[in-house]
Amino acid sequence: MSALVLIVESDPLRRARLAAALRAAHYGVAHHDLLAGHPHRPGGPALHDAGRPDLALLDLGAEQAALDALRALKARPTAPPVIALAPPLRPDLRLAALRAGAEEVAERVEEASLPLLLARIRSLLRARLAQAELHLAAPGLAEAPAPFAPRPLPARVALLAPGPGAPGAGFAPHLPGATLLPVPPAAPAALGLLAHLRSPPTCPAPPSSPSPPPRPSRPRPTSTS
Repeated sequence: MSALVLIVESDPLRRARLAAALRAAHYGVAHHDLLAGHPHRPGGPALHDAGRPDLALLDLGAEQAALDALRALKARPTAPPVIALAPPLRPDLRLAALRAGAEEVAERVEEASLPLLLARIRSLLRARLAQAELHLAAPGLAEAPAPFAPRPLPARVALLAPGPGAPGAGFAPHLPGATLLPVPPAAPAALGLLAHLRSPPTCPAPPSSPSPPPRPSRPRPTSTS
């Protein structure tokens, strides 16, 4: 069965363009218009009527109403991953969406950037499916998730770039404990490294036990005439 993607978008033209691209990629589509609900509860009931989406695309154009809808989605017992779509030149909205629980924040989608958005959707759905398979592989052994709290120490961050002067390498001074790892500038080599980092860890095969030594053959008795 195809995954269900919820589009939380107030502009009908953008909503229709996203829905057409998702249906062409064989996804199920549900809609929610933030501006169609009660002014004090912007679209709240419609969010519950959308079923249980596997992923949500949420446009941040409605600002506070969009952030409230994002928090409502992430408060569900089975919260879907959310890709927030921010208007251009609004880093404040991007930061607010990440703080509210969005897995990814991208710039508002235009026609040329639809393939990149579809690739992000596939990546998040693969991660969600792998997490679900992990719980099915060991039923009853999962612990309750710990509440979120800031880490007392900075996380270890690796920046992959061809060299210190490459785009993206300038973030290193602003990230405590970051390490710059040089990668080949050629696209196939860099994509191969990315695939290796994104691949799930594999368990080593158990050592095989040594085979027992062959049993000596017993001489067959000879008959005497």
